Amino acid sequence: MKYFLLLLSLSLASILPAQSWVDTAVQKEIEGPLNKNQVTSAKLMVRVGKMMIVNNEEKNPAPAPSAADTKTGFILFNRSFMLPVYWNTNPLQSELNPSSFDYFSAPGHSGNAVIGVWPLETGDLQVTIPDLSDGQGNVFKSGNIEVRFVQHLLKQVQYQIVKINPEMIVRANPVKLYQGVTRQVWLMITVPEGSVAGKYSGDIILTLGTKEKRSVKLNVEVLPIKLLTDTEKSFGWYCSPTDEMALNDYKKHGYNSVSSGFECPIKAVSAGIAELDYSKMDKTISVLKKVGLDKYRHIGNAINLFVELNQLGLQDFTPEYNAAYKSALQQMRDHAAKQGVRLCFWLVDEPRETMLNTWNRNLADTLKLAKLGKEAGVETYQDVMTDEQFTPEQRTSIISAFDIMSPHGVKKYCPLIIEETKKLKKQLWFYNTSIDRFGFSTWKHNAVGRTEWAYNCGLNELTAKNIDTWSSTRMGDPACSIIYPAKNEVIPSPSFERSSQGIIDYRYVYTLEQAIKALRETGSAEGKKAANSAQAKLDIIKEAAPAYADTPVPDPTIQDSWRRTVAEEIVKLQAIAGK
Repeated sequence: MKYFLLLLSLSLASILPAQSWVDTAVQKEIEGPLNKNQVTSAKLMVRVGKMMIVNNEEKNPAPAPSAADTKTGFILFNRSFMLPVYWNTNPLQSELNPSSFDYFSAPGHSGNAVIGVWPLETGDLQVTIPDLSDGQGNVFKSGNIEVRFVQHLLKQVQYQIVKINPEMIVRANPVKLYQGVTRQVWLMITVPEGSVAGKYSGDIILTLGTKEKRSVKLNVEVLPIKLLTDTEKSFGWYCSPTDEMALNDYKKHGYNSVSSGFECPIKAVSAGIAELDYSKMDKTISVLKKVGLDKYRHIGNAINLFVELNQLGLQDFTPEYNAAYKSALQQMRDHAAKQGVRLCFWLVDEPRETMLNTWNRNLADTLKLAKLGKEAGVETYQDVMTDEQFTPEQRTSIISAFDIMSPHGVKKYCPLIIEETKKLKKQLWFYNTSIDRFGFSTWKHNAVGRTEWAYNCGLNELTAKNIDTWSSTRMGDPACSIIYPAKNEVIPSPSFERSSQGIIDYRYVYTLEQAIKALRETGSAEGKKAANSAQAKLDIIKEAAPAYADTPVPDPTIQDSWRRTVAEEIVKLQAIAGK
């Protein structure tokens, strides 16, 4: 049956032209050049093979334009950035005609206010942002607000099945809108350190060609708090950036842990001592220091070491092999530590008994390598795929063998591994869970880190590559990238922006936890009472937070209200502590 379905899929893909299911208007958008000398994914899909194109199934009726809408040429709507907006999305009645778009933040952080646009006509849309005022003489400069638009692209979601997705948040103002193609304006708002707390407002002006101008209020609230950083928590992506431009953007979005660039190839082995090439590690550490990410814990990729030892003629687990393997781990750890960088070591990728690749080993060999890592005295990290791949005894064995156990944070696959990791008091780190808002679930499980696949697969050394190179590398693999490379910039996706806000969620929670702890230890009776009240609210949020990526909260926008609650409690406790 599976063979028949595969043949059917291939047959359909071969007879359907690549653009046969693409609306004419959205086809103009996805095939338009983004930057000079770049090619969008629609043309690349045609180049690499004919694909079946599917559209988002839209169930909401099209909105009826008001007289004011007709005069301006578009309908505005307000939908949370946590919810997708496709090219054929119709806004809900409750989302239409918003009176304002609102954003709040602590100083030193970035986020988004998102404006939905449902074009009634084709034309160029210009968005003008004024300086915002708090009414008391303080100004929030328009230069802190960058206007971007979501660009739709074709993205492979299954083998030879592609979908038109809102993928790239590009710098463009004005931008070409097409009648019937829903778009989003993303206002990328940065609240600088030292900003004066207060509520700032101003009128955004949107103009479609020569149509009547339209204004809508933008409210930015700067909170009177400073968020703390938990340096023991690691948030990042596999295939992470190693160049300065991308790492600065990575840091700006809250990510602090990288998994690329620490590989140290073994050049030779003599008397059980490995001779390593440190050039790549040194280059990575140099850039980490420049951008200020050297003090966090990073993943040292050691999954090539056993392959390299084999290539040098050493047989698995012989005395010389074991000595060389341990010496390589120790040298990598010590070389990084001398430069102030802490590494945990990823020894085997997804151990399994069948379908082994060069980077996999079976359970028996994985346990042997873990034992060598323990003897070498390094901190070891292991990703595992499912509960079912192990018997109860094997689960206990592999969890016990490593310092950090990294399962999927998905109830369908890994609840037993997650719970046993906690019982055995091992560090819990999630991997490849889903591309969602990272923070509240990580906090709920007291996990030490979270890493997803993949930031920019195959282009780690130079992020500034064009889309032609990127897409050809993996033919639009849905697991490929969460950002898009372009000359002199990193172009984020909506998914990247959503996930990064979770890291900021965690910083709010961590800041409140520290304020509660301080008032309980040294505060007055009033302070201790307020701390207990704040803890009760935190407990309610933790109970409501999704435990697994496949059991999410019914309304993902509720996480904004959780952050607001936490922020209000921080303000209260800091005011009491300052008395």
